[in-house]
Amino acid sequence: MKANYLLPLALSLFGCSANSKPESLISDYVKAHATDASSYAPVSFSQPTRFHNRDIEPSLLDTTTTGTRYSHTYKIKNGSGAIVEKTHDFVIITHSQHVMQLPDSTNDIE
Repeated sequence: MKANYLLPLALSLFGCSANSKPESLISDYVKAHATDASSYAPVSFSQPTRFHNRDIEPSLLDTTTTGTRYSHTYKIKNGSGAIVEKTHDFVIITHSQHVMQLPDSTNDIE
């Protein structure tokens, strides 16, 4: 009988958290580059996909997987103080766990 209520407790204490390490790294990156980091509210993260150097520069012949790509949607205050929803693509570089925002000239972090 005791084991019946201990299992859910153990799962809640040691189970997967809502914020995985990649999500935390990306969230930290966004907040570090935001005008008002306190207004940051994550909405969603895509499933991870492999990232290759040639994904940025198609002329490269290098097919080595260099990281993991995520699309992240979040809400944040813009420079005018209005809450806006943004979506950016990020790569977490495999060997260094460094976060890189993929170029998108029309959609900067606020």
